[in-house]
Amino acid sequence: MRKKVLVHIISNLGIGGAETVLYQLLRRLSSEDFDHKVIYFHGGAFVEKIKKLGVPVYQVKGMIFTYDFVFFIRFFSLIHRLRPDCLHTVLWAANFLGRLATVFFGVPLVQALHNNQDQNGFLRKVIDRLSPEVAGPIVAVSDGVSNSVITHAPWIDKRKVCVIKNGIDAYEVKKNSDADIATRCELDLNQDHFVIGTVGRFEAVKNYSLLLTAFAVLYDKYRTERLVMVGQGSQENLLKQRAYHLGIEKEVIFITGQPGYRYYPLFDCFVMTSYKEGLSMALLEAMSFGVPCIVTSSEPVHDVLIHQKNGLVIPAGEPQLLADTIDLLARDKDLCLKLGKSAKETVERSFSLDSMVDGYSNLYKKTMTDWR
Repeated sequence: MRKKVLVHIISNLGIGGAETVLYQLLRRLSSEDFDHKVIYFHGGAFVEKIKKLGVPVYQVKGMIFTYDFVFFIRFFSLIHRLRPDCLHTVLWAANFLGRLATVFFGVPLVQALHNNQDQNGFLRKVIDRLSPEVAGPIVAVSDGVSNSVITHAPWIDKRKVCVIKNGIDAYEVKKNSDADIATRCELDLNQDHFVIGTVGRFEAVKNYSLLLTAFAVLYDKYRTERLVMVGQGSQENLLKQRAYHLGIEKEVIFITGQPGYRYYPLFDCFVMTSYKEGLSMALLEAMSFGVPCIVTSSEPVHDVLIHQKNGLVIPAGEPQLLADTIDLLARDKDLCLKLGKSAKETVERSFSLDSMVDGYSNLYKKTMTDWR
């Protein structure tokens, strides 16, 4: 029986949660069922990682700028040449182009939404509203993302939206960490330091300015805290300048180009200050290590954390409150242990990689069957 050609289209292959999910799907989906191909527009660290899996990757570029006329010719010519049995698209530009490809080639499509729909700007919303409505399911990676479709994308048929939650292999993450763990000595930290950690792209949506401001407030009071920021992105220099102007540049450690799993065991707490987040893989990974987590949120209900049960959820935009909440963990070791233990149990129970992979595999097969 011929394997089904499954073409994954993703806007970029840099460091990020959506890219990580795609990589794990390529690793875990049955090679007996699917013949994987990957199309991407912007490169990054995952290009070489996917090549090492033996999966063909194809970059589509424009001649003058990314999405020029030549880009579209190359993109549709490549789809025609690959002859997919199903398309799986990830991130906004890929989703839009996948809808066009479905119209032109009559191929089934599975779209994945990794961010809340209110993160899309005005132009993207206009394009989405005017682009063709196509059959096929839309995957939301969390209940929050699914709800954002109802609130901010009324043109989408809500019956097409299904939730497949992001998942991780906690055992594998721990195994990788044990094999390549960073030490406090390596980062010039001692046992008396209370280490606040975060992992994510250095981009505006992560709102790291809030974290730096809160850390400055806290450090001014105790002087025993250290902040470790793991990631990379366009705002790295701006964040370093912000730390300098706050007078904390020597207490903030920036780690670039390294996997987060090396550093989770060093963290006494993990903080996520994003304006909007689909379902953070870094948060799940930190929780899997039993690290107590703090998330700032504009919504009263979080997709993963329940306040005072398996983490702390506080209103966004309040640096003093964030500083006080970190301080609470620094002074209450019993609370840290309680939240960390519950966080680890939550990931193991509700956010497994196997469940995520099975969800996508079944959805691909059902989509292709229903299309016929």
